[in-house]
Amino acid sequence: MKNEKSNSNIVFTLLLYTVIIFPFFSMLLTYFISKYITENPIVIDTTTLFMLFLSLKYALSYIDKKIDIKEPKKVFELSWKIFGAINLILLFMSISKDFSLYHIIYIFFYYWIKFIIFYEMTRRYFSGLLNDTNMLEYKELNKKDEVMVYCRGCGKEIHETAESCPHCGAPQNIPSTKTNGVTLFFVGLGWSIVIWFVSLFTIGFFIGFVNPEDGAEIAGKFGEDYGIVLLLVSMIVSAILTKLRILPGSGKKA
Repeated sequence: MKNEKSNSNIVFTLLLYTVIIFPFFSMLLTYFISKYITENPIVIDTTTLFMLFLSLKYALSYIDKKIDIKEPKKVFELSWKIFGAINLILLFMSISKDFSLYHIIYIFFYYWIKFIIFYEMTRRYFSGLLNDTNMLEYKELNKKDEVMVYCRGCGKEIHETAESCPHCGAPQNIPSTKTNGVTLFFVGLGWSIVIWFVSLFTIGFFIGFVNPEDGAEIAGKFGEDYGIVLLLVSMIVSAILTKLRILPGSGKKA
């Protein structure tokens, strides 16, 4: 039998595994890797991200078996906001140790991926719970002798007071086209770094291909002179594409 707990208690349980318990084992694992296998930061950080994935799988599985969640939407919103705040604190702490451009971009990209992993996995889980809750509400409403209408999404018959379809999840009142502003910020920021890195790499590769002898030196000079300008352009392009809901993770218009 599942236990009933407050929203804050559920969030604490989720963050306990993803921020404290599993990161501790992740630290031990990455220490072992750096000491006996490789000190490559990409390998170490990839291991940390994989451990975050495992921690979320375990935490959500534990919550699903042990805890009865009455308000999945509120729990989800509280969870990602606290996790995002912790991520920002750790991000600025990491940046304060090294102000080089490469380090700042790498750290932003790393914490952006961490946030996206947490946000998407928890969103999918709690959205599933919300759909189950809507289905139960639908069954309760359907017991009453009231008017039935057709879903604007899938066309199936639903109760007239249902805010969303219990079959396909489509909203029945005013379709929501909004994506949370903080989420869009992280999505846009992450993709701006990706666009910047790909553009810089492509230009450097082209310069090296055209000038095999001194291409590396020319590419390095180009990065020093125009790297910031290219980053600003990438941020503008990313902001536009995110606003238009074109980039993955920015949501879709209804």
